[in-house]
Amino acid sequence: MPRNQIVIDLESRIVSVYASEPDDLDAILVDWDSEGVDSRSPHMIELSRRGRLITAFVLDVPVRSLYELAGSDTEWAIDIAEEQGALPESAGATC
Repeated sequence: MPRNQIVIDLESRIVSVYASEPDDLDAILVDWDSEGVDSRSPHMIELSRRGRLITAFVLDVPVRSLYELAGSDTEWAIDIAEEQGALPESAGATC
């Protein structure tokens, strides 16, 4: 049985998550680098840790099927990374 795969695509602060079994996966983004995000957003949280106030952007990210990557720049990047040895050979078989 092949292993499940997940691809996290980040472009211009937009996170997309793709998985081979999207119905069996929940993805939650916690972004500690939340500068520039509207502080009134319901996804912005504030917490105090060790006497220091910090903020984070927390969002439930929808998970889509790996098949949606077919023909995309993301699929291309994964294929090239595999060819150049940056990923194991089995990682590139996303679509």
